[in-house]
Amino acid sequence: MILNIANRLWQKFLRLNLFKKSDSTEQTLRKELIATRVYICSFITSLITITIITAFIVRTIERTESQPSDTRFTQLAKRYPSTIKCPCSKYAISYDAFVTSEVRFHPVCSSRFIEQTWFNMIFTNENISVTCASMEIWTNGHLPLSSSGYDLMSQFHGNYELNGANEHIIG
Repeated sequence: MILNIANRLWQKFLRLNLFKKSDSTEQTLRKELIATRVYICSFITSLITITIITAFIVRTIERTESQPSDTRFTQLAKRYPSTIKCPCSKYAISYDAFVTSEVRFHPVCSSRFIEQTWFNMIFTNENISVTCASMEIWTNGHLPLSSSGYDLMSQFHGNYELNGANEHIIG
């Protein structure tokens, strides 16, 4: 009985013509039958290939576990290192929402005496004159009017005349 059904299906397959034309000759009929068989074989092969590929595709199943313990989270992280996600990370507040930063330089760091032009004046072999106006700016802006300020200045410059008088800073 099963052989009889299989034999009938085979005969139908051999006579099946999907590309039948009304004015087919014997030669075109043979080409139509061959084209039908190639088409059906290609179609079946494609279906089998798609089925096999679909069977072996890895599917990611998302499951949310609320409040896992520390050991449970460690187990999940070891088992699924590339796919584990913590949903709380989506709701975390970014730092810029509650932390602000403001840059304020220390007075020494914003001083004119650390600029390259000042170093060039110190280390050149040219004579440098200090006027009263520049001395007042320097002492008022950066150093207190004290003997330590004058001592520091004398280390940099040697002996200079102040206010056009004959007072000298002795180093």
